[in-house]
Amino acid sequence: MKPDQFEEPVWIYVGVNVPRPVASPTQAFVFLDNCPAGLRGPAHGRALEACRSAMNGRAGTESARAALIAFAEARGILAPDFTPAFAAHGASAPAARPFA
Repeated sequence: MKPDQFEEPVWIYVGVNVPRPVASPTQAFVFLDNCPAGLRGPAHGRALEACRSAMNGRAGTESARAALIAFAEARGILAPDFTPAFAAHGASAPAARPFA
C-alpha cells in the first residue's frame, strides 16, 4: 500500500448500479469536487476538507476515508466492497474514474 492510499478502497455508486472504487484522498477529492449540486451538503464539505487535509499532510488518509464513507452513506451512494469479488475471479478492480 502506498502511503497516500486508503487501506481499503471505498466503493461508491457513480451511476445507477455503477460502482467505482475510490482508493486515495486525491481520488476522493476529485470525486467530491465533481459531485452534482444535489449531492452536496454539510457531509460533502466535511469530506472535501478531510481529503484536502490528508493531501496536505495535516491529517491521515484514514480520516479522509472515514469522511468519504460518512458522506456516501448520508447520500445513499455507498456501494458494498466489491474488491473480494474481483480478486476471487483473478481480476483487479476497475480504476477509479469519478463520473466516467
